[in-house]
Amino acid sequence: MPAVASILLSAMKVVAFDSNVAGEASLTAYVMPDSSLLLQGKPFFMPAFAESFEATFQLAFRIDRIGKTIAPRFAPRYIGAVAPAMAIKAVGMEPERLNGAFDGAAVVGQFVPIAEWDPAEPVSFSIDGERQCELAAASLAHSPAELVSFASSYFTFKMGDIVFSGSPFRPITLKPEMVITAMAREERLLKCKIK
Repeated sequence: MPAVASILLSAMKVVAFDSNVAGEASLTAYVMPDSSLLLQGKPFFMPAFAESFEATFQLAFRIDRIGKTIAPRFAPRYIGAVAPAMAIKAVGMEPERLNGAFDGAAVVGQFVPIAEWDPAEPVSFSIDGERQCELAAASLAHSPAELVSFASSYFTFKMGDIVFSGSPFRPITLKPEMVITAMAREERLLKCKIK
């Protein structure tokens, strides 16, 4: 696990990692309010406080047990479900620490119990029906267990908390009328229209 890291703390439900790529010198995460959650099927209305918005495709892991300072080898016991997700950030927003912590910024698809999910199973993300990328839990440079363990060293996880995995992909620029979907096991688990 990276030795040096930063995290923004508040009394919150969603812990989002900025990225998830090999060779990172540190893990960086920020905390989002529960009002940032945008659930499956709901559209995202681009707020007026920024001229443009970017999104990264990720996986979201739901915490189903209370825990703090969780060792990586025990962290899988705390993860109860997984879902495709999308983290949205406002481009050029000041202060920068709020650019990903506003209402609707955490788009979460349908959760699947972790016991029914194959970590090697890819989630396919598409924009307007055109496939953009595939992401599997097993392919993440920093595993879900590592992310949960890292975040739990700063605060207590409670049931229902959500961890965004971070993304190995470049962000996409959101445009009005864009429709983003995510499929796994021939089932659509996420759909979000940009307004």
